[in-house]
Amino acid sequence: MVELEFDAKLKPGDEFPHRSGLYVVTDVKPGYGEFDGIIFADLTGGDSARIGGLESLNTQQGGVMPLARVVTFDGVSSERMAEMQREMQGSERPDNVPAKEIVVLHDPEAEKSLVIVFFETDEDYRRGDEALSAMPAGDTPGQRTSVAKYQVAFRMTD
Repeated sequence: MVELEFDAKLKPGDEFPHRSGLYVVTDVKPGYGEFDGIIFADLTGGDSARIGGLESLNTQQGGVMPLARVVTFDGVSSERMAEMQREMQGSERPDNVPAKEIVVLHDPEAEKSLVIVFFETDEDYRRGDEALSAMPAGDTPGQRTSVAKYQVAFRMTD
């Protein structure tokens, strides 16, 4: 992770030195704030495959706070998880679930699953939550045991 140590707005193509090397901004995700959502690449050659970093997703500078719908399920067999993966491959997300990303975690020994659905706005979350809450039990991984709404505080990617 590169920590920015100066007060400036960065845009794609900007280079900046850091104690660990020279970096160039490759992308800035709009709406996350002045330094938030910046993706950078190492120009020193020491770690040329290194792209990414920590996205601090705060709203103090007028950015949008992404939201996550986190759902836990019990009674999720490996066969059911494989069946759902086959069903989802190649299919498009329904229009009434405007999610930016969906992550499904599975513990086959405990037969539990955790599903995290990411939304960019409150309205997207509301629409998605309404549609997903109305989903027939046969379309879910198992027995729904909890549903919670979280703000995404930060995200770290490669």
